[in-house]
Amino acid sequence: MHSASMHRREPSDGLDDKPQKSLNEKQQENQELLIRCIAQHLGFAGNRPIAACIIYKCLLHWRSFEVERTSVFDRIIQTIGHAIEV
Repeated sequence: MHSASMHRREPSDGLDDKPQKSLNEKQQENQELLIRCIAQHLGFAGNRPIAACIIYKCLLHWRSFEVERTSVFDRIIQTIGHAIEV
């Protein structure tokens, strides 16, 4: 039989150095990419607005609808506001 301590990873193995920071950085990069994407005129595919579909799919994938309020919603609203002011 194996002891439980044999399966435990040591902090010095380098695998858990900064996983949360990497996750936060990746989330920020994804949000930046989404904002740049929706700032462009994407048009329609058939009768569907492409930007709206992209926003919805990203937010669904990121589980943004499960939290009360996120900064990505604020940034999307601001970007859309700037686009319709033109």
